[in-house]
Amino acid sequence: MDSASHKADAQLFQEVSANLAQQANHFSPSHNFLLSTIEYLEQIVAAAPATERRRINALESHIYRLPPEILSVVASYLPKQALIKASHVSYHWRTVLLASPSLWADLNFHHKRELPAFLERSKSAPIHVAMDKDCTGSYAAFAFLKQHATRIETLVISGLEFSVRNSLPPMPNLRKLDIFFKSNGSRDPLHKIDDRANAKWILPAVTTLIVQGGDAFPFDVPQLTQLQVHSREILAIDKLLHFLNRCPLLEELEVAYERSVHTSRTRETAELPNLRLYNYHTTKNEYLGLLNKLRLPPSCSVVFNYWNGSAAVHQVNHDIPFYNPSPLSEIKRINLKAVGQTGGSIDATVELMDVRSYRVFMVRNVGRSRRVGWIDDHGVVDNLYVAYLKDLDTRAVTILCIESSYRWDLNSAQEVLSCLGGIRMLVLSGPVVAPCVHALCPMAEGDPEYLDPSRWRCPKLDTLVIRSPSFFWCNPMDNIMRCLPAIAQKRKAAGMPFKSISLFISSPWDENENGPMESCSSLEVLRGCVERFEIVLGDDALDWNADDYFFDGLSIRRDRYIFPEDNRCRQSLTRSNVDGDLYHPRLFRPQSEYY
Repeated sequence: MDSASHKADAQLFQEVSANLAQQANHFSPSHNFLLSTIEYLEQIVAAAPATERRRINALESHIYRLPPEILSVVASYLPKQALIKASHVSYHWRTVLLASPSLWADLNFHHKRELPAFLERSKSAPIHVAMDKDCTGSYAAFAFLKQHATRIETLVISGLEFSVRNSLPPMPNLRKLDIFFKSNGSRDPLHKIDDRANAKWILPAVTTLIVQGGDAFPFDVPQLTQLQVHSREILAIDKLLHFLNRCPLLEELEVAYERSVHTSRTRETAELPNLRLYNYHTTKNEYLGLLNKLRLPPSCSVVFNYWNGSAAVHQVNHDIPFYNPSPLSEIKRINLKAVGQTGGSIDATVELMDVRSYRVFMVRNVGRSRRVGWIDDHGVVDNLYVAYLKDLDTRAVTILCIESSYRWDLNSAQEVLSCLGGIRMLVLSGPVVAPCVHALCPMAEGDPEYLDPSRWRCPKLDTLVIRSPSFFWCNPMDNIMRCLPAIAQKRKAAGMPFKSISLFISSPWDENENGPMESCSSLEVLRGCVERFEIVLGDDALDWNADDYFFDGLSIRRDRYIFPEDNRCRQSLTRSNVDGDLYHPRLFRPQSEYY
């Protein structure tokens, strides 16, 4: 009913009423009665649109039929700046939103215009307060914190000068504190402050603490279970250790620094009996001093994250896996990947996974050579993966997956496999296939390891999975098809036999007129060396005339060469039955993505 005609009617009544009022002294009593009637009708017409809107909403609007509790949940997903607009959509919306104080509990001092309305509508609900550097030094901000200290449940405060921390009031119900200290330069540098000699900020209910921009910890937090320390400057280990010893209930610890660590000669250690996760971020891959100072329970998961320094530590939105990694139960699988390239740089990644396939260890570095390498102050350090794997306890690792769009040399492959002697399954993809296969068994008679099987790598390995586009440098797939039988024979003779070998071939590996006949023929030797062997052909390889290329024991079934013929083999390569998704699409990529 809120139409243009109604607006015109209301305007007409107003004009008529105004004209009659000017001539009221000349009217008879009947005319005065008519004037009062017109004024009454004017009120009815003015009120009619709002009344009709409410009636129509009640009868026809689907949103009006939603229960108030569901509508309030829907509104909780709206941006906070849109809540005020949403409260003016309809009478029903406004009633529901104003009756839900928790919707208005996020108070951001950056939006000062809406702050009074949010505070009033939050009523007595616990509030979440965010203050930026433009308001943390103002008297009004501290007055606000003091006035509502008992209601604050979460406090995010940035740009706070360390010297004014004692002005913050006690907050008995505070559960989460995210504080970014601002250093005062030479007058009050954070790294010269001894938090033991300063008054503590008593926070009896805080369970989550995030400290950024310094290394001082003037907090008394007996209930703390989660601590994150982010520093762009200097991180003093002795102060952190002293603080950790005051947090006996701590379950998760995250430490990140971007520049340097202040190493003191303190003998103090921190005992954290309840710690489940230690998450460590740094651009300095050579320093693990803090880990040596922590006394961790056997069940604690340790996560190292290295990055190239391009992401700011103190920012919330960044491109590194900074928050909430999944805890480990036991490392079972390692993924090594080097597939990204920016100009002449190579992004290398290490992932450690447990039986549930949760990623818990990530290394993200940049190298500037065709070989996987790390650039530091001393130049290129080859064998990036070895630098991290050699310091890990890899005795429980049973699966190793390597994906690389860049060719490794034989020495790099040998060093990596030497770090993981207990693996039972090896999955290879890309040009890294050839050097890794050759690294499993020395083939040159002049090699010192040739006659000494005790020095061979991966003695427990029994399953080999290879996936590779065929057209690599020096046609390595054809090379592997020729040498694999000899390697399998030697390993069996040395008491290290393969139980299963699977080859994923995306296209023919031999372009001559004979096709793959010559390469396939050499595989007949595998009949006496492995229990199960299969070749899976991609779409491009299905053009082969399979009847021309088979021998006793190696038959083709649709898109697979399989021996022995067993229907169970058909399911084995489409769904893995070993510790997680072996053939994850992230691990194996189409040939086109390599070039």
